[in-house]
Amino acid sequence: MLYGRYEFRCRFQSDARLPLYKGSTIRGAFGHAFKSVVCILKHQACETCLLKSQCIYTKVFETHLAGSPPAGMRIADVPHPFVIRPPLTTRMAFKKGDIFVFSLLLFGDVNHQLPYFFIRILERMGNLGIGKKINDRTGRFTMETVSHNGRIVYSQEDQKLRMDEDLPRLTLSTPPEKANSRNRVMIQLNTPLRLKFKTDMPPSFPFIFSQELCFAGSPPY
Repeated sequence: MLYGRYEFRCRFQSDARLPLYKGSTIRGAFGHAFKSVVCILKHQACETCLLKSQCIYTKVFETHLAGSPPAGMRIADVPHPFVIRPPLTTRMAFKKGDIFVFSLLLFGDVNHQLPYFFIRILERMGNLGIGKKINDRTGRFTMETVSHNGRIVYSQEDQKLRMDEDLPRLTLSTPPEKANSRNRVMIQLNTPLRLKFKTDMPPSFPFIFSQELCFAGSPPY
């Protein structure tokens, strides 16, 4: 599976106020800007659009419209091929000129398409602004650099995108199973987590949470 880690270094052009956990805010702003940039039929609902199976937006944000999961997979929809890695700072108030950085992890073939929309999407996202309004305006920002797997591939100064031709691949292997074996995983949550089971959020799950599963900096529960 193709894998890309893209880091965006941005600078606020106005004061901004972001929530304590910033991932949802960044995801919403990115998705809104993404659709406004790539959508050809601006007033057409995605569900009834004739282009939905070929659209880069549905392949990333509305995967249930872009296609069905591969046969044999016990999932309702195709997984979203991205993960947003927000800044983990607890800082909420930002001043004009402050820097903030977030990352986008891409999985699969969208690595061949989406990076070429990044510049326009982030420009649109910065113009629309993010966070709560201050003096009737959300926090505007400009993108200064884009880094791919640690290497700068775009800067505001030269405005040229230099993508790597050979993308790294993720290879996952399944360890051999042993009779009556049990595996234990310890997870430390740095941001809130919402779990679904069979497309719903039930009060309990068919597995047990240990008390060691807790938010970073908070007591176990």
